[in-house]
Amino acid sequence: MKRKIALALLAIALPSQAWAWDFVGLGHITSIYMANASNSYGMIVNLDAKVQNCPNGIYLSRTDANYTLYSSALLSGYLSGKVITLFGGIDSVGCRIVDMSLSNT
Repeated sequence: MKRKIALALLAIALPSQAWAWDFVGLGHITSIYMANASNSYGMIVNLDAKVQNCPNGIYLSRTDANYTLYSSALLSGYLSGKVITLFGGIDSVGCRIVDMSLSNT
């Protein structure tokens, strides 16, 4: 038990860039825009909750290594009405999806 507490405290105390998101969006997907091939983004997603610093939606880059997986997850979440959490960064194009999760609540 002491070991678990020590590991938890160590994890909290160590700084990590992996948790430094520019935005976190949580909600249901209200719309998905599929961009044409000439755009650097493949999909633009809007949530039912406002995402700070992302008034024009959140995009999924077509060049992302996980584009097929992420686009499938976004469409599944939209069609099933799941709550989605989007984590990402802000770049010259806009708010870019980096990670995500789907849940029932």
